[in-house]
Amino acid sequence: MVGIKKFARENIFHILILVFTGAVVLYQYKIEPLENERIYLRTIFPFFREVYDYSFGKLPFAFVYLLFGIVLLWLAKGAFDIVKFVKQRKFVTPILRFVSSVCWVYASFYFLWGLNYKNRPLQYQLNLPNITVDSTMVYEEAAHLIGVINEMRDSLSSDTCYLDITLYSPTTEDTIRQSLVSLLESWYLPHEGRVRVRTLKPKGILLRISTAGVYIPYAMEGHIDAGLPKLQWPFVMAHEMSHGYGITDEGECNFVATLACANSSDPYIQYSGLLAYWRYMANSLIRVAPSLGMKLVKMRSPSVKNDSESIINLLNTYPDIMPKVRDKVYDTYLKSNGVAAGAESYGTIINLMQRWKASSHNRPLFEKLYGVKEP
Repeated sequence: MVGIKKFARENIFHILILVFTGAVVLYQYKIEPLENERIYLRTIFPFFREVYDYSFGKLPFAFVYLLFGIVLLWLAKGAFDIVKFVKQRKFVTPILRFVSSVCWVYASFYFLWGLNYKNRPLQYQLNLPNITVDSTMVYEEAAHLIGVINEMRDSLSSDTCYLDITLYSPTTEDTIRQSLVSLLESWYLPHEGRVRVRTLKPKGILLRISTAGVYIPYAMEGHIDAGLPKLQWPFVMAHEMSHGYGITDEGECNFVATLACANSSDPYIQYSGLLAYWRYMANSLIRVAPSLGMKLVKMRSPSVKNDSESIINLLNTYPDIMPKVRDKVYDTYLKSNGVAAGAESYGTIINLMQRWKASSHNRPLFEKLYGVKEP
């Protein structure tokens, strides 16, 4: 008994981690979506959001670099402790500490952000109408928007070459955040805090796994690859910010990012968001209705065509590393967290945009994009 008490005292922190992890797992298993939105999304998560954003979020560099250093020190200390305990013939202690470390990684991921996977899909939170989307509907939408995009691109520059990167402003992150917060506020969704999106170097660190950006819950910040074509930065930044405000589904983040960019007062940001959405529609049509897809592609102005092709060429300079392994791992991760479509969820932006058009949300923005007062 004395030995057990001594063991417990020496490892109290690690035992508490096991208890905490058990509580998180039990919560995940028992909690209902509406209840989770009330307890976690609208109470616990905004608290963490504000505490982080107005402390570590003020750092002049990405916190993930500091986090990486902390992890390396933690691993080094763990290896040292294992050797020490094995020499002392204390075999239970290193096993406990290893298990508690794994549990801490799991529990902190969900407690800091991952419990948002338990929320209802955004379409239900916004009460979007249920409509059937077909290729003709997508074609008509894309055909209308390419006219808007062509005009928008001509207003940015008369030069048909790839859009000059100098149009990207240092204040873009703040401008996107203001637009996104305004959008979330109009939907009565949590918008507390000041989510940051940092640039990760070296170039290609994310693009080589076919990822333009990533939200890291442990760092509570979004990140984009420094090698990403500048024209894509606003859309990807808005996508990662959406994660930072508690939206987990990739397609939902694409949907929110499109509207946040379109809602902005900056025409460069508007162009980035609408072009990204249009490219999703064009690629979808090329797969399911090739004749419509090719007809649509020909509607691009020379400027938009050059911008689109330049994006592809720049991304091709960062070839994928083990794409099949990456796709399988990410697809499994998404499905294990309740995203039924897995990696295919990115494309649900098209369905969500059509349902948003048929809703009563954001009518001024609807009229701005489509020039009519009713969907």
